[in-house]
Amino acid sequence: MNNRFIKVLFSLFSILYVQYTTAQNDGNVKPKIIRQTEYISLENRMTTFKKSIYIADSMYVTYLDTHFYLETSDPKILSDGLIWIKKLYTMAQTFRPKSKYCKELIARIDEQCKQELAEEEERQYRKILEAAEKKLAEGNIDKAIELLKRAIAIKPTDDYPKKRLDEIRVLYGIKE
Repeated sequence: MNNRFIKVLFSLFSILYVQYTTAQNDGNVKPKIIRQTEYISLENRMTTFKKSIYIADSMYVTYLDTHFYLETSDPKILSDGLIWIKKLYTMAQTFRPKSKYCKELIARIDEQCKQELAEEEERQYRKILEAAEKKLAEGNIDKAIELLKRAIAIKPTDDYPKKRLDEIRVLYGIKE
């Protein structure tokens, strides 16, 4: 039983490694995807605390190396692997509810999720500002104003889009 468990984990890591190296060799950065059935198979093997921690730790290390996604029932939607790893640690914690290890890792994953969300928000904010400047250069004032308003909605504390919006309004004589 234990030997079979290790073989399944090894197979999963082999699949991820092949996907990772293939993407690296092709020059394409494709998202690494784990099928939902593979994930469910791992969940079904979480029968003790020790096995559960081993699976959750292995998946977390894999995530840190490859940042994978999990397939969902909708093939157009992928779920971030970090959320699923948190679920694995939560399942492991059911075997030992007072486990400090699980609590600490769940807290770390929550913090990592917040950080990744903030980074994604920053990337989107910068893209919107760049698009606003491009539209302004093209002479599409209305679209530039719309994009700057979106940037203000994302980061209301940043003064740059507000000042830029005021400059455009003064320059082109536009009233709010």
